Amino acid sequence: MSQTSKPDSPESGDSLPEWSGLQVKLRFSPTYVEAHQGEDEFESVNIDILTWTAIISAGIGKLYGIVGQALYFKVEDLGDGHSCTIRVMKEDEKQFLNSFFSHKFKLNSFYGGSVDAETYVVHLQTIPLGVPEEPYI
Repeated sequence: MSQTSKPDSPESGDSLPEWSGLQVKLRFSPTYVEAHQGEDEFESVNIDILTWTAIISAGIGKLYGIVGQALYFKVEDLGDGHSCTIRVMKEDEKQFLNSFFSHKFKLNSFYGGSVDAETYVVHLQTIPLGVPEEPYI
């Protein structure tokens, strides 16, 4: 029985990493920002890992249904309260990016409180993460 190399191993010649990091940020509707600039509750919005997971799952599920909800991702790094890095499989990158472009929502449906801004997720950049040393389960 012959041994084959992993697709992402240096011997295979495939230079694409298996995982990518998508850096994303929440954007609020400009009219809401103008009307509520400086208010304590609006300024103190700080999205945690569970809320990011719910937002991303809802977006990917809305566009791709049950197949989209089955796509694996992990919120890895929280940024400034409005941003994070999401680990996704390289081959699923486009589905996540498409779902960000198509999903608008009211923030208070995920975050609670009185911040009812129309919100959407924007993609800032993609970071190649390569092959993880340990499985992500």
